[in-house]
Amino acid sequence: MKIKKCSKCKKEYPATIKYFGIDNNVKDKLKYWCKSCKKNVDKIYSRKYREEHIEWKKENNKKNIDLVKNGVKLYIKKFPERYKANYTLRNMIKVGKVIREPCVICGNVKSHGHHIDYNKPLDVVWLCAKHHKAIHNNLLSKVELEKVVFNLPHQPRVGLQITQ
Repeated sequence: MKIKKCSKCKKEYPATIKYFGIDNNVKDKLKYWCKSCKKNVDKIYSRKYREEHIEWKKENNKKNIDLVKNGVKLYIKKFPERYKANYTLRNMIKVGKVIREPCVICGNVKSHGHHIDYNKPLDVVWLCAKHHKAIHNNLLSKVELEKVVFNLPHQPRVGLQITQ
């Protein structure tokens, strides 16, 4: 297993998403700082910034609402099959026809449905946000990837429960 050194605290950790955040602009796709250093710095910065800029978030949200709406429209135009699959799954969860399951890797109950085939919107593998992002960036370990493959929708246990 590769080892990576945090550039802030200088400690060495395994080069995995357990210890380092994801950064697509770096060769190994992992941030330079370990998660604990990043969390500490963010906590201090966030608290200080909120105290100094109380109305910033409200104003920023009002300013950018059109940008967000346009971004969603572009996404729908660019990836109609993805949008349709996500929309269908989300609605089936909402009406209670599909029950969200925990992440197949870590068991986190806050999970996303990962589509293997967008033409089958209800055939998903349930992954938490961290592992869902990792699978899209090819950062899962061999063991984690085997858990996902074992839970693919074509397996006997589909990773999807449809209620009557």
